[in-house]
Amino acid sequence: MLKLEDGLDLPVPKSDELNRPFWDAAREERFVLPRCAACGQLATPPVSNCDACLTDTFEWVEATGRGTIFSFIEYHRAWLREYDGHLPYVVAIVDLDDGVKLISSIVDADGDAIKVGDRVKVVFQARGEGSRVPVFQLT
Repeated sequence: MLKLEDGLDLPVPKSDELNRPFWDAAREERFVLPRCAACGQLATPPVSNCDACLTDTFEWVEATGRGTIFSFIEYHRAWLREYDGHLPYVVAIVDLDDGVKLISSIVDADGDAIKVGDRVKVVFQARGEGSRVPVFQLT
């Protein structure tokens, strides 16, 4: 089971031009999402053009950090070798209260304790180099 305190030996996500504001906010333990400045559509993951109106201007807004498990899988085989010591671990599609879905890890719970429809909240897992990664816990 992946625990919140287990993050230091896990990979640090790569930051690029599109997602840098997300990772910068996460480092400060803030959960933000990109919103189209023209039509207000939220985008996950960040994209260069809005899916709704095709504009290329986004603003980053605070999100609730709460949602519902839409679907999940419990991995019994690590896709990255750094996860070998954390098997099994759960990855879920979280239907955020903000109106978009996000794929993330579920920490501090194994697959037997999780079901579709469970409520979750964002927490921030410390990773190497001072990074933080938003993950979710059952509420």
